[in-house]
Amino acid sequence: MIEFGETAKVKLSGAKKEGFTTTAKVDTGAARTAIDYNLAATVGVGPVISTVKVTQTSGTDRRPVAKMGLKYQDFEEEIEVGLADRKKNDLEYKMIIGKDILRREDVIINLS
Repeated sequence: MIEFGETAKVKLSGAKKEGFTTTAKVDTGAARTAIDYNLAATVGVGPVISTVKVTQTSGTDRRPVAKMGLKYQDFEEEIEVGLADRKKNDLEYKMIIGKDILRREDVIINLS
């Protein structure tokens, strides 16, 4: 089993860096895992493979989607992530873990 709390210290892999560690916010309301553009560039996430429509309180937006490696506990896979300007919105975490990972059968969410 893979247990997530409010945050998770994850290792990211891309074309530029392997095993780059960052703290991601666990977001049970987010449909997709997302990463800040600047962090994605640092790790070498990509190439962009598609776009996805994102609906927020501020409106609807289209965001690029790219692949990267993610490791957390026993979870180690290449995943698709949405790219977003998380700094512009003054968000504390440069990455969020969304339902695309949290809904897996081997995942437990413990927010206590």
